[in-house]
Amino acid sequence: MDGAVIFSDHMMERAVERGIDMTDVANVIRRGRITATRKARRRWRYAVDGPDVEERPIRLIVQITGKLILITIMRRHRGTQRR
Repeated sequence: MDGAVIFSDHMMERAVERGIDMTDVANVIRRGRITATRKARRRWRYAVDGPDVEERPIRLIVQITGKLILITIMRRHRGTQRR
């Protein structure tokens, strides 16, 4: 991976809808951990769970293709284990 990050239009729309800013996204990338994997359309996607800057849980769905592609993002409620 060359360090490039691609923000999908879908992820950007969801971030705005859900009140998540780019500082929160960066925090999840830095501090989050992979908690689930799934193969979608012949490519693997990963759920990365981590905190926003106020320590509230966020899930980021990503795909790695030589670059880190951010697919979607959502707020999580503490203690939930949704797949």
